[in-house]
Amino acid sequence: MTTGLAGSEGGKPERHSGSGQWIQPPASGWTVRRCLELVLALVFVTCTWWPLSWWRIGAAPFHTKGEPREALVVWEMTHGGGWILPRRNGTEIPSKPPMFHWLGALVSRAHGRVDEGTVRMPSALASLAGLYGVVLAGSAWWSVRAGLFSALVLATSFEWARAATNARVDMVLTLGLEASLIALLFFWQTRNRLWLALLYPAMVWAVLAKGPVGLALPTLLTGALLSTTWNQEAWRERRWRELLEWSALRELRLLRGLLFVAVAAGAWYVAALFEGGWAFFRKQILAENIFTFVDDPDWGGGHRHGLLYLPTQWFLGSLPWSLLWPLVALALWQRRRLFQKSDPLVGLMLWVVIVFVFYEFAASKRGVYLLGLYPAVALLCGWWWANELQEQEARGSKTRVVLAYGAYGVAVVLALALLLLGAVSFGLRVTSIWPGVDAATSSLIAGVARQALSSASLVATVGAIGLWWWTGRALRGERWPTTLALLFFATWSVIVVARCWWLPAYARQVTLRDFMAAVRAVTAPQPVYFWNTFDYEAVYYFYGRIPTLAAENVESAPAFLLVDRKTWFSPRNGLGGFYEEVPLSLANAGTRARLVLLARKKS
Repeated sequence: MTTGLAGSEGGKPERHSGSGQWIQPPASGWTVRRCLELVLALVFVTCTWWPLSWWRIGAAPFHTKGEPREALVVWEMTHGGGWILPRRNGTEIPSKPPMFHWLGALVSRAHGRVDEGTVRMPSALASLAGLYGVVLAGSAWWSVRAGLFSALVLATSFEWARAATNARVDMVLTLGLEASLIALLFFWQTRNRLWLALLYPAMVWAVLAKGPVGLALPTLLTGALLSTTWNQEAWRERRWRELLEWSALRELRLLRGLLFVAVAAGAWYVAALFEGGWAFFRKQILAENIFTFVDDPDWGGGHRHGLLYLPTQWFLGSLPWSLLWPLVALALWQRRRLFQKSDPLVGLMLWVVIVFVFYEFAASKRGVYLLGLYPAVALLCGWWWANELQEQEARGSKTRVVLAYGAYGVAVVLALALLLLGAVSFGLRVTSIWPGVDAATSSLIAGVARQALSSASLVATVGAIGLWWWTGRALRGERWPTTLALLFFATWSVIVVARCWWLPAYARQVTLRDFMAAVRAVTAPQPVYFWNTFDYEAVYYFYGRIPTLAAENVESAPAFLLVDRKTWFSPRNGLGGFYEEVPLSLANAGTRARLVLLARKKS
């Protein structure tokens, strides 16, 4: 395996971008010292990942639509709903293949129950495996330092950190994509067929995580890599067989590999099609994979956005490291004459372009769709960061100033938020600060303040404020590259504080968990029905199935109904003559659920 910088074959030193100095590539081979450095890097990544993604992973109850929607599939798997195509609430076909749900069900079985933590664990473990992947790849291509820095950038990119603790399929898909694309780049560089043993199983994993995209993106990258072998002389002389390096495709065993993916992943699709029929085909094949590219309200789904949406989401999701992209791009541009076709930097840039373009021209867009390119961007940033540490003079002064004032701004915002929550927890009314705030928002802020402020969260938040202020001061110094480590720890501290204390405090104010616990206490053992509404979170926290009644079936409706609050207070709902609201005692006083429980009036 080539372990030096690609484009520096034969020990030729590589010119570092932006300076007149020559930097020697790392020594070839895995010496004892280098292996020890790699082990220490992996240990450090694990230690920083644990508070970011694993500690208190189940502290925040479900409070959004997406997490309980996937958790219901896991619940069905562990409660007799089958492992091929379990229906949510016994009726609804899942919208994604089952790899994430299989993992969640296995973890829940091992844990003894399904809860928020067990359903989120597959994402957290997939994120750790993804961090290990960039450490190993960066260490093999450049240096252990570059691999470590790549993992630090990746772990503290906002979108990655959020997806790592979400009970959604995106991180599990990203792990499959990352493994397959890194294996493809290593194969392209070394032509070692052992990498195929990772490439094609990883593609199967990705397909079973979210569908044909797990096959499409590695195939597109293969074509892009093949295009780098274009022979202009053969084109001019019409020597078609010499136009591209076709031997790479033969060595890739592409037909055999794609057949393996089709059989291994297709087995589930055949079984699911047999079980779900046209409804499965319509939802998982057409709606989730074909109609997402169609900008038509009759055919396409949701998340319709313009061409500027994904670039904006990508930039925001990569903060604070996206502020360094101009410097990374400049370094790559200045190095362009040293690129070789097997240079991993070329492969990483193609990786980024292909994933971005693939989703950019789909009508359905979400920022998390770009999660598959984050490992490639992190590796590029890690390569640049490792090279920057070898520079003596300060460069990128404008970027340093932006980062410095940004760091000061984060410190000030955190301090103001802490002061506000502290004042509210001691009895200050939010309306006295913001007169225009409604009562519901004021109650929400007061509830968050009461639950978020503890001695541990207070110390952690003050520490984060100090780190960001220190980072701002360090970034204004002359030797700024080493302050990137301080930027990592400052970002890391904010993510830990927000995820472990602030987010759970907010989630407890808006979740339906306490509401549905009260519903179960009042209605058991009688059944409860949805009327003219449906809510995944309510079903999950009911810990059972809730049938749905049509809007016109009022007179013959059962004893208890769950109805949307707006519907209940509408004078034309037709329910007032038959039902009355059941007052519930909730654990979070002042929290108002979006649903109401109705009981049939006694005749």
